[in-house]
Amino acid sequence: MDILDSLYQGKIDLKEAENALDKIVQQFHQKDDPSDWRLEAGFSEAEATAYAQGAFLNDIAKFRYEGWPNLCCVCNLPLDHTQYGWWFSYKENGQPCLKHLVCPKTSA
Repeated sequence: MDILDSLYQGKIDLKEAENALDKIVQQFHQKDDPSDWRLEAGFSEAEATAYAQGAFLNDIAKFRYEGWPNLCCVCNLPLDHTQYGWWFSYKENGQPCLKHLVCPKTSA
């Protein structure tokens, strides 16, 4: 099941998406099967990373279909969500964003 697609397309609501993901993760922990929960949920590596960092499913779905941020929300310098080196966050206004793990603005 592609949970994010179903959520974004309105086939399921946020609560149903959360329940579906909880069930997949629960089943993953109960099996000796090395299958990856993120693949069963239809998540990319970046989507699973954002989820593990506290992103809400509706925000991850929005990133998938409307575009991932490509600038750090702290220093405004480029970052690539497909590469290691970012952290999911929220701006003061509640907007989801990504920031560098080691931000040039805060580490100088």
